[in-house]
Amino acid sequence: MCNQSVQKQIERDVGSSVINHWLVDQVKNTLIPVLSLSTQNKISEKVSESFGNREKSKKLLSVAKSAVEVAIEESEEKAIKFLDSSLCSE
Repeated sequence: MCNQSVQKQIERDVGSSVINHWLVDQVKNTLIPVLSLSTQNKISEKVSESFGNREKSKKLLSVAKSAVEVAIEESEEKAIKFLDSSLCSE
């Protein structure tokens, strides 16, 4: 939504020219909407949570790959023990 308001300002200023030229003064006068602090904080929390979940996913994938290797090379029982020990240690 914020991007749309800036886009509308650009479209208004450049008119119907084939090549968009936006003058420095037009850039200076552009109104940029700012989200409320509470909304910014919510977004920040979600981004941090997302990065944390991504790291957890990478670790779990690595453990799962290793468990499959153990199951193939040794046995399913050893793979299950490996998973239990790996997941309990976190």
